[in-house]
Amino acid sequence: MSSREKFDETKLPPIESFYDQLNDEPLENADYERAQKTWTHFVMQTLKYYHNHYLLSDAMSYSHPVGKFQFLSQTEVDKFDTMSVPPDSDTEYIIECDLIYHEHLQSSHSDYSLAPEHLTINAEMLSPFATQFIDKQRKSS
Repeated sequence: MSSREKFDETKLPPIESFYDQLNDEPLENADYERAQKTWTHFVMQTLKYYHNHYLLSDAMSYSHPVGKFQFLSQTEVDKFDTMSVPPDSDTEYIIECDLIYHEHLQSSHSDYSLAPEHLTINAEMLSPFATQFIDKQRKSS
């Protein structure tokens, strides 16, 4: 994406707008056709919806831990070096930490937070747009 405004586009750009930077070549027709099918099948409304779908699909394609969880001892935590864990390690880690997330960065990261938090959203936290959207959804159900 070359700018935030691209997320508001309401149709998939032509194939010429895509470029495989990893392989330094134009996008293959088969890949573009898959993008078109995805756009249609999931009734994408904007490139932002498509982008989010792509990110979620990509994340879900990786294996995730399903059991045998264990906590590190305080000694292990104190000696733990994230840079020493190989990228292809069979052992995965969930790290709980406190971050300093400077306020001047928050608005520019509001669509894709770099440090999301787990919380339950209540009505007071919703924007007027979200409140109106939910009300419309409830009325149509």
